Amino acid sequence: MLKRKLMLFGLAATFLLSGCQEEVVDEVKAPAPEIGTTEEQIAELQDDFHEIIGETDSDYGKLVFYSLENEEDYKGVGLALFNEEDSKWIYSAGTAHLVSANPETTAFPSDRIEINDEVKVVYGYISHSSIEEIEEVKIEDIVDGTLEVREAVISYTFVSPETEITVLPDQ
Repeated sequence: MLKRKLMLFGLAATFLLSGCQEEVVDEVKAPAPEIGTTEEQIAELQDDFHEIIGETDSDYGKLVFYSLENEEDYKGVGLALFNEEDSKWIYSAGTAHLVSANPETTAFPSDRIEINDEVKVVYGYISHSSIEEIEEVKIEDIVDGTLEVREAVISYTFVSPETEITVLPDQ
């Protein structure tokens, strides 16, 4: 009889301990994945990421412009918007496109991110030019809905989502 009671006690203890172990495992949470640098976050999201060109702070977050390159010799400029959370910059939205790197073709690419219902950021650049500067163009300086871009500069502006912007070279 004593053997039977000891055996039942042993089974009950094993059952209780395994139940406690499960509860402990449930309470111990895996650490949250580390939020990398802005560069690491973009590289994880964008296969053609090459390098960050420049960053600028805005009322809507940090704008990070970066270069793109792929195996077919297409190049481009992407834009990522980051917002600060708990002293870390977290990717919020982005856009990117590639154009042929043919030196005979001059393209004036543009793209946009709709930040919210009231504003979007639009940017443009000359595709065959290496970028040396990032410049905000105030909406007051845009004439007839044209964002004028010049060599070596990414120009960007904030406008309402319904505003149509055309990108052309600076005359």
